[in-house]
This record gives sequence, C-alpha cells and structure tokens, in this order.
Amino acid sequence: VVRRLRLAERLLTDVLKLDLPKVYDEACKMEHVISDEVEARLDAVLGHPGTCPHGLPIPGGDEAGAGRAEATRALTDLSPGQKVTIASVPEEDRALLEYLVPQGLIPGAHVELEGVAPFNGPLTLRVGRSSHAIGREVAGRIRVR
Repeated sequence: VVRRLRLAERLLTDVLKLDLPKVYDEACKMEHVISDEVEARLDAVLGHPGTCPHGLPIPGGDEAGAGRAEATRALTDLSPGQKVTIASVPEEDRALLEYLVPQGLIPGAHVELEGVAPFNGPLTLRVGRSSHAIGREVAGRIRVR
C-alpha cells in the first residue's frame, strides 16, 4: 500500500503537476484502487523512482537502490555553518507543507544553518539568497543529508 501511495504521489507531482501540499491527500484516495498491473506500469512510466516527492523511499522496487532509506538526520542536529541538502519532509501534514514549500524547504533544496537562537529559539536557515527562521519542532521534522 505504501508503494502504491508513493507511486501515486509521483504521478500527481511529476505528470499532473499537482502542488506538493495537495499530493498526499489525493494519493491516499488512489492507492486503494491501483491494481498490480497499474502499479507496475506506473513504476515503469515514472522511470522507477526511488523516492516519493516528499523524499521518502518507495518500498518494494526491483531497481538497484529503489526503496532504500538513506542515512539522514534532523535539521536540528546541525551546527551553525553546516551546509546540507534536504532529504525529506513529512508527507501527511498539509499545513506544514504549505508553510515549507514557499520558503523553498523541499527535498533537494540546499540549505545552510546560519544560526540557532538560545533557549530553544528558532533556527535561521539560508535557502538560496533568502534567510528563514523556523521553529525547532518544524526543523526536527525535516531530514537532511
């Protein structure tokens, strides 16, 4: 079921160009009606993707590396000055995605941790030419490599 969900998410973003915050809810509707044959065709047509658009692995693929979770860590584990690439963001939290996407905090984005405010304050991130302050709870849900 997770494989079908994540393939449906890829279809919705890569082919139908649906906005990332809307993808999970729509894919949840689709996952239960995708047959084995359609699942195999989706996988082939999409080029055997290894991850969903949120950066999470697509399980059960026969392709080398497909579905393997790579070693990642939370954004909160970084030290100021570190540069990383966002590996994944939560797929099921639409409100959080609506907050992250406009800031460019999506899988594949290169970010630098500019600073961490004391007393459990926010983290300041540089994404391209922009700086953004995000709370630690949100930062803890973003996985990086």
